[in-house]
This record gives sequence, structure tokens and C-alpha cells, in this order.
Amino acid sequence: VWRAGAGRVVPASLGQLWGTDLLTTGGKWRIFGDFLVPKRKGKGRRDDDESLDAFFRRRFGSQIADYVINPAVAGVFSGTPERLSVRSTFPAIYRAEQQGPGSAILGVVSGASRDKSIPRVKSPIPKSQLRRSFNFVGGMEGLIRALRHKITSNPAVTLRLNHPARRICHDV
Repeated sequence: VWRAGAGRVVPASLGQLWGTDLLTTGGKWRIFGDFLVPKRKGKGRRDDDESLDAFFRRRFGSQIADYVINPAVAGVFSGTPERLSVRSTFPAIYRAEQQGPGSAILGVVSGASRDKSIPRVKSPIPKSQLRRSFNFVGGMEGLIRALRHKITSNPAVTLRLNHPARRICHDV
């Protein structure tokens, strides 16, 4: 994430979050405001929803929304956090607030975020072998380079860069 003229790593854990210079000291302490913010009382209708951006701003502050949640959500969902539903994209966090003691953090810790209608199943894969996310060596640019190499290694293919495409065809 770009902040104050430099790229910053988005923290992947609470420990990294506390140690990062991505957030100011005030922004880090604002996370604990979640314990003081009352749960949102909607009208209970399906169309009565809150955006991801509004939810995280309300519960955890603008720095968490701007520098942690919004960049991650934009990358994962390819959408605008102001237009994405918290109930649809993060149902566990939504349930944690609504069915828990009010705090989203306490709701997750207490188990209120778990959907009780879905039975728990133990994964046959040890947690140490599960990867939560991945990236290409060199980032997304690594994918583009690999695709370019694969395409241009075929002598029958002509790849023209920085030219408008008028047609794409497959001649045999």
C-alpha cells in the first residue's frame, strides 16, 4: 500500500499490524474502539445492508479501512469497498457483530461469527501445509512475463505490443 510517499507492506497478522508503520499510533489504538461502538441496528430487511467500507470505518477507524481493508478487498473482490456488502463478502464478521456481544472482535472470539447451520469438518490437510494466499514470483508482473514468454516461444505467433488490436484470429 502506498502511504506517505513510500510502499508499505499490509500486515497479515495482529502482531504485524501492531508493528507496522502503515498505521499511526492513533490508528492502531482506534482498533480498540470496536469494544465501544454499539452494534448497528438495521431494520432486518435483506436490502438493509452496510458497505464494507462503512462497517470497517465505523468499527475500527478510517486508517484500517483506508490502508488495510480497502486495498485487500479491492484486490480480492475486484470491487469498490464502498459498494460491496459486508453481509455478503464477510458474513462471519457481520454475524460476529450482530449475534455477539456487540464488538466484532469479541464476537469472533466468542464464536458468534460461526454459522451454526454448517457442521464443522476437520480438514485432512494439516494447517501448516495450507496456504491462505499466494502470489507469483515477481508479483503479477511475473505472470505477465511467463505468459509473454510462452506466447513468443511459438514461432507461429506474432505478438505486437503497444498496438491497438483490430482482430484476433486462429489460422491453421
